[in-house]
Amino acid sequence: MEIAALVISVLAFLASVYAVVYARQSAEADTSMARIEGERRAEEVADRDRAAAAAMRADLSVEAAAPEQNSNPSLIVRNNGGGVAREVLVRADGPGIAPDAHARTRTTLEPGCRWHLEFIGSPNLRGSVAEVELTWKDPSGGGRVEAQIRFE
Repeated sequence: MEIAALVISVLAFLASVYAVVYARQSAEADTSMARIEGERRAEEVADRDRAAAAAMRADLSVEAAAPEQNSNPSLIVRNNGGGVAREVLVRADGPGIAPDAHARTRTTLEPGCRWHLEFIGSPNLRGSVAEVELTWKDPSGGGRVEAQIRFE
């Protein structure tokens, strides 16, 4: 009877050791899964934040207006982004650029809108190249574009 009690006690001890080891491994696996899930959610939130920031960013471009749009050379500034551009500043420099056209500002430029800067230079500016710098601020910070614009 004593041997049977000893065997039962040893088996109970081994079962409890197995249960403790299994519980520890299960807890480690749960912790690992929770960490992986937390990292995945954090990455999803970061992706949404980046997408929201991109949607709020203004994306401005500048080009020469088509000759039929104006008798004098002029520029077109477009906001191709999803954010409102504020404090838009266009600086143009080059031979034949009108003195009052060196820097022009606009308070805002809404998404999808354009700004036609007329009378950038004299009619004899056609065929020449102007250095144009475009800067702005938007909810994501701002941006800058430098371009060489050829007037046709």
